[in-house]
Amino acid sequence: MEIDNEIPNAQEYKAYFLKKKKKKSKLGKTLEIALETRKFEIELYWKRSTYYWAFIASSFAGYFVVLNLKDHKELTIVVSTIGLFFSIGWYLANRGSKFWQKNWEAHVDLLEDEEIGPLFGTILNPIPIKLGKLAGEYPFSVSKINQILSFGIILTWVYLFSYSFDYVFNLVQNETAEKIINGIAFIGIFTWIGILFYQNAETELSKDIKKAYKQKGNSRLISRKK
Repeated sequence: MEIDNEIPNAQEYKAYFLKKKKKKSKLGKTLEIALETRKFEIELYWKRSTYYWAFIASSFAGYFVVLNLKDHKELTIVVSTIGLFFSIGWYLANRGSKFWQKNWEAHVDLLEDEEIGPLFGTILNPIPIKLGKLAGEYPFSVSKINQILSFGIILTWVYLFSYSFDYVFNLVQNETAEKIINGIAFIGIFTWIGILFYQNAETELSKDIKKAYKQKGNSRLISRKK
């Protein structure tokens, strides 16, 4: 990615936007529709997440209830299967929603310069912002975090589904071996999700800027070149 401009202060910000903006553009209505549809897609994204979270939370509660019903062990398999299906659905819905959100962001990206200037392509300089500063900001992608979390829930239900089969059919008869398998599974899931968060939770725009622009600089904002 190539950096188009550095924006150190408010005066330079306004001058840069006025330079980029083409006042005779006839695409204002197109941009307005793209912005509205993008906003609509984001709203749908969180509504879908709330819907799936409700069913998944209910499945978790139901699982631990039936786990204590010694005479109905097979119900743990049924509930874990339901939880797994909803978790897969949530993960796929997240990816689908992200696609359509990025689709409309691409439209805005192409249209915005002529009407409002490079507003969405200009962000706070991410280079001096440190991850280790726990009380500070960081350019994380909220949708990516949600997507990774939904994948982690899938892995959790896969583990519970496997545990339920052993619970019902007593596949692993050695108690020590069972504890070792459960421990390895838990550590494996935790480690995998931790690695995914570390590698993928940051926004792509922030990653691109850091890759293209190695110097820290004193610029408050940075605008990418389109």
